[in-house]
Amino acid sequence: MTTSYRHVSDRALAAMRSDGRLVGHAHRYSAAVGGVPAPLEAMMAQMAPDMRRHLLEQWQQQMGDPALAEFFAKGDRDAKKAVEAAGLSSDDFGDILTIGKAWCELHAALGGATFEAGPPPTNAVFGGTEIGENTGYGRPRFLDVNEVRETATALANAEDEVQRRCGEAQWVLDVFCEVRDYFARAGELGHAMLIFMT
Repeated sequence: MTTSYRHVSDRALAAMRSDGRLVGHAHRYSAAVGGVPAPLEAMMAQMAPDMRRHLLEQWQQQMGDPALAEFFAKGDRDAKKAVEAAGLSSDDFGDILTIGKAWCELHAALGGATFEAGPPPTNAVFGGTEIGENTGYGRPRFLDVNEVRETATALANAEDEVQRRCGEAQWVLDVFCEVRDYFARAGELGHAMLIFMT
């Protein structure tokens, strides 16, 4: 199971609340059609350069199969078409942040003791209201603009405690810092947050 985040405008969230099918398209949506799907690109961005290069080479080899290339291109086109039909554009979507399987360690470092949402900052992993269709590990969830700002503030104030809980696990602190900064950016933009577990 991996966790990814995407901040979206308030109007994009309103459109998704009206039509839950848009949530899956929002996860996949990129202004460009073709190439590496946005969720995979976000995950690859966190990889070591050699690993990223190797995965990209494998992706390009696989896309040599016309049927597979068309399958992914169709998904991109469908996402773009659905998003644009809802009156939305790339301005309504932030980049995707993927933290992979680090969700468990992050949740514990934030003070979460169970697989349930608590008050900010623990809601950064399991918080929010369900929206859209099941993506394999339950339905995606969203935090509205006010919840994003509350969570961003709580995350900004949690660094010392997270560092204490992480001990020698610097990589957990690094993930925390990415999530903290991502929430801060979303809060500055007045965006809501989608949380996907796939």
